[in-house]
Amino acid sequence: MDSVFEVPWPDLSLDHVREFLEVAGDEGVTWEAKAGDPRRPEDVIRTHHVQRSVCGFANALGGFLILGAARPQGSQEWQLPGVVFPGDEPATWLDDVISSLRPRPRSEAHVWRVEDERSVALLRIEAIAEPPCMTAGGEIYERVSGKTVRVTDPSVLMRLLERGEGARVDAERLATTRLQLLITSDLMRNDEHLRACLALRATGYEGDITERLFREDTAERLRQVVREHLKPDRYSESRWAALDVRQDMLIGETLGGSFANDESGGDRIWRVWASWDGVVAIRCAANDRMLGIEMLAEEILNPAWSTAAAIVEVLGGFGSGHLVVDLAGSTQIASGRTEWGSGSVAGSKRMKRQVAAVEPNAIIIESLQRELMRALGFPVWEPDPGDSGPSGGRA
Repeated sequence: MDSVFEVPWPDLSLDHVREFLEVAGDEGVTWEAKAGDPRRPEDVIRTHHVQRSVCGFANALGGFLILGAARPQGSQEWQLPGVVFPGDEPATWLDDVISSLRPRPRSEAHVWRVEDERSVALLRIEAIAEPPCMTAGGEIYERVSGKTVRVTDPSVLMRLLERGEGARVDAERLATTRLQLLITSDLMRNDEHLRACLALRATGYEGDITERLFREDTAERLRQVVREHLKPDRYSESRWAALDVRQDMLIGETLGGSFANDESGGDRIWRVWASWDGVVAIRCAANDRMLGIEMLAEEILNPAWSTAAAIVEVLGGFGSGHLVVDLAGSTQIASGRTEWGSGSVAGSKRMKRQVAAVEPNAIIIESLQRELMRALGFPVWEPDPGDSGPSGGRA
């Protein structure tokens, strides 16, 4: 959300807000002011006032909410009398109010004490990637020119729903396409018994992805993330990452580890694509002939997802996301149960998930493990609806 003020967000002061209001005129699409009656010191800002405004901005272009600004009746000049907030910490109260919205929009706040119990707060609200945003009571609002209105028109609601669905569809399409390009970019090596690929894209991105991607600090961050998360083998701590710059992506690559010629495997060669479309795709070439289902998660899926999530964040990604995983090769996946033994990955085993956040999630990882086990022919069931434990299903 571009600022309506003339200074960067971290440097904003109450004087900057005053200067803005001196020339602001009527409220617009991207800013709104609210205040109680300055003649009534006990007049407290209400939860629903903030919820409606934040929800409206989140479903539109994003914007700024000034709490504690008012125009006296008959005047065209804005004043900053402040407002009384419930509790002792206005910033904490505001965070709790915004957290009640679903999905929660990203926001930041400045709070200034102006007089006695009265404060002025400035909220910056980002548009959500997947509208509609709604209150805890299921109400939906949208910011239009000069006002925040409740959405009751079915056509407006449908437009918001279509925007949200479009963001999810785009994330899935782009992640799947980029994953396939990564898979076909190189043949499997002779000693590559397992090819594990993962692609991740967020549904929302701040600003221009390309501008963020092709920065020197982004390239250095990619190299750092690869070194931190992607080990060359399951034992070595020494890590190295090369960087290649292409027209549409940055590529990070690692060398093999100490077990490239070990028949028991354990060696890893990683390739990471960070693309202009916001997708981060990762390929792991592993020489394991046998790999346990838990070790697959611990040594390959979790590190790959952690790496992708960190780079997506650097590219400005936020909100939910789409995750695609593809496994292929001759590796035997050990089930962990003596009576079942192991199953060969063989042809491509592809799994996909719509994720609430791009960060790794243990429950999602476990669901991928269960799906893979079923793809290998093992009767692994999903957890009972009432089972909220982290391990999920049963075998």
